[in-house]
Amino acid sequence: MVGRFFKFLPVRAIMVIQAAGDYTEMLTADGGKGLTLKSMKEWETRLPQQHFVRIHRSTIVNMDFIERVEPWFNYSFRIYIKGVKEPLVISRRYATRLKDKLG
Repeated sequence: MVGRFFKFLPVRAIMVIQAAGDYTEMLTADGGKGLTLKSMKEWETRLPQQHFVRIHRSTIVNMDFIERVEPWFNYSFRIYIKGVKEPLVISRRYATRLKDKLG
């Protein structure tokens, strides 16, 4: 198979996981990207909760890579991740979870 391979990553290397249709896309600390056939719910239950938090129904972040969180539009927030150019949006629903973990 051309262009398809398996790579094992340490969990601490995962910065962001985002829903991508039936797949999820991972962004890693070394700037890499990868697709896997796991649901967001499966990631949420398997990842260590002391390091990972769901910030949106389609996004999970590794708290070790959070640079800053700032208020945004309509009681939502933007979160900046080290090495990621565009900020991610934290929905109001998940903002409380993040506050509790950063607490």
